Amino acid sequence: MERNALKVSHVMRNVFRRNTLKICFGALVIFMVYLKMASLPNSRTVYQYYGIEEGHNEGLTATEPEVFHLNGKNLTVTSGTIHYFRVHPHYWRDRLRKLRAMGAVAVETYAPWNLHEPYKDVYDFGDGGFEMSPFLDVVKFMKMAKEEDLLVIFRPGPYICAEWDFGGLPSYLLSDGAKVRTTDPAYLSRVEKYFSKLLPLVAPLQVVYGGPIIMFQVENEYGALRDPEHKYMVELKHIMDNHGIKGLYFTADSPDPSLDTGGLPDLGVLQTANFKMDGPLQMRTLRQLQPDRPIMAMEFWTGWFDHWDKPQHETFHPQLYLEKLKEILAFPGSVNLYVFHGGTTFGFLNGANNEDTEDSYHPDTSSYDYDAIVTEAGDYTVKYTATQELFQA
Repeated sequence: MERNALKVSHVMRNVFRRNTLKICFGALVIFMVYLKMASLPNSRTVYQYYGIEEGHNEGLTATEPEVFHLNGKNLTVTSGTIHYFRVHPHYWRDRLRKLRAMGAVAVETYAPWNLHEPYKDVYDFGDGGFEMSPFLDVVKFMKMAKEEDLLVIFRPGPYICAEWDFGGLPSYLLSDGAKVRTTDPAYLSRVEKYFSKLLPLVAPLQVVYGGPIIMFQVENEYGALRDPEHKYMVELKHIMDNHGIKGLYFTADSPDPSLDTGGLPDLGVLQTANFKMDGPLQMRTLRQLQPDRPIMAMEFWTGWFDHWDKPQHETFHPQLYLEKLKEILAFPGSVNLYVFHGGTTFGFLNGANNEDTEDSYHPDTSSYDYDAIVTEAGDYTVKYTATQELFQA
């Protein structure tokens, strides 16, 4: 018994030491970042530098091939994905602070329709009284991002993919017989009703009014559909326009012909790309499609998600990750790291991959660790310090 007690005591001491080292390392990283920022001449926040004030602002524009402009000043967007609905709200500020301390200027997030409308005509934006309600205060999350000196890239859907059940679409659409992601009036009328609840909440948070939101996505990877319907995308943008969205619109697709079929270049909507490898090739494709606009990897995949039927955790070697990230920035291009911090898919809402063959159904795990920059538990990784050095070079 005494020997076992000594073993347990020894193990607990080692665990305590490891956790203490993690905490000290994290505190040191953040302290060094703030020290570096404080040592810069005329150091200012993102909002101060770009002159973002309450009232009228020019906002983000994409009219030149090299960089974006925010209130007339050059901006290379460096962003990271944090899904507010996958992170306990107690940890929102910690994750946002780590993102800013890494040197990113923006946070990107989706909005899951099936959580914000858990039952038909029942909406929840943090005050619904359900178990997941505390996770759904998207306005609070965005205001917190501004408090942490981050801009926001918002992807409201209605379809989001995100390895999320039914791509975020509410299941009642199936019983209603609506043809989702089409111009079917039964579907579009429900999108209109949902957006009439969601978009007025975030519209006042646009950068043109002094808020954090600089970009809005129309749908999500729509070009991947077998038979995409251009009119559907046009209708979605009109719905967003009608609910007060004035920010820079964009679409995001794989960098191949789907970029054209899923995009809205005829309406001035910026085309961006999602990829992991072959960055220069993918970005040249973007350049051919829009030679006079800035290039952005809206999803540079920092790792990958796991499936229950696969034998190991998906990883992306830090050195290879860094090489591919450097290629994007050197092009030159802007980048969103998908994901910076993945979190957890609560409530059995993890999705699955299905390629229409008998053995191709692959359910996603509830962990959305993704081998990301910051782990599911919120710990730093080698990728974090490497990215920090690159973003702050």
